[in-house]
Amino acid sequence: MNNLRAVPIRHSSAGTGPDTPADAGTDQASTGLAGWFVARFRRARGLVALAIILATVALPPFAQAQVDSSAWPNRPLRFIVGYAAGGPADTMARLIAPLMAKELGQSIVVDNRPGASGALGVAAVMQSEPDGYTLLYAAVSEITVAPAVSKVAYDPQKDLAPIALAVRSPFILVASNHFPPNTLAELVAYAKAHPRDTSYASYGTNSINHLAGERFKQLTGIDSTHVPYKGGAQAVPDLISGRVQFEFDVPASTMKLLQAGQLKAIAVASPQRLTTLPSVPTTAEAGLPAMQVSSWQALFAPAKTPAAVIDRLNAALRKALASPEITEALATRGLSAGGGSPADLAAMVATELEAWRSVAPLVGGDKP
Repeated sequence: MNNLRAVPIRHSSAGTGPDTPADAGTDQASTGLAGWFVARFRRARGLVALAIILATVALPPFAQAQVDSSAWPNRPLRFIVGYAAGGPADTMARLIAPLMAKELGQSIVVDNRPGASGALGVAAVMQSEPDGYTLLYAAVSEITVAPAVSKVAYDPQKDLAPIALAVRSPFILVASNHFPPNTLAELVAYAKAHPRDTSYASYGTNSINHLAGERFKQLTGIDSTHVPYKGGAQAVPDLISGRVQFEFDVPASTMKLLQAGQLKAIAVASPQRLTTLPSVPTTAEAGLPAMQVSSWQALFAPAKTPAAVIDRLNAALRKALASPEITEALATRGLSAGGGSPADLAAMVATELEAWRSVAPLVGGDKP
């Protein structure tokens, strides 16, 4: 852009100006008229050239970029992670990156952009060229939770191109041992018989398990009180003692408590039972199929990334997820591998956004 120079626009000296030859002398009429047409032509040609240059400059970077999918990738890639190093998303991104790099033949650098619950990472990817070299390794919070309940400066369905689900962890409906119900049906019946006498815990207002609790209330018609904590660990003592009766949480936070008999599992909010809790029914088996909640991570690219590049990234991610290294890492963390197509991820995001938007008014979200 710094090499651009203004295109000169020249006017003929014949006559008094470029717009009329009327003042040309009688003896010079023929010459003046010709000069006037030459001036008009030169001016028009200059304006067209200037318009083309300005139009090109005005185009966003991705509109000017031409990606040769057959030669891609020919340089290193970046995973943008909207969270600090050492967190769950960062840890999995760093496990997956080298395996995808091996498949693609180029290194992948993990670039942490923490802040605003992952939104800064989204912004960094949105501003990147859609050439397949800058990708977003995202979590559920910035993709479906925040856009559903808050005013954010992006639309995940328009500004991002889905690649594939990486990992997921279904939520478990756990309850205090002091709480009489042992099944989902018993819990609903008890809560309806004792309105406002039951309560559920969450990580905090507008957190995913807060939304899960409100979604559960919406689907079952119960009226339980939300008790927000500053994190999952802070809720555990009150759950064990029975000060709050139940909570939706991930296996990584609850498995040891369940195995030690300090809490009990009511149902798993996923389509399949957990291999680590084979006797615990799913919410669908318990009669509430619409109650599906999970924490997940997935890979996205900027919108308008070529389909051929998306397909190669999808294949590389799926191969990485099938590796023994990832299988072992997921098992120790209570996670399951994702996979599927870009269309599968897009459908999941759309379903979750619809569900969370339906409960946004119930959680006090500021989404208009």
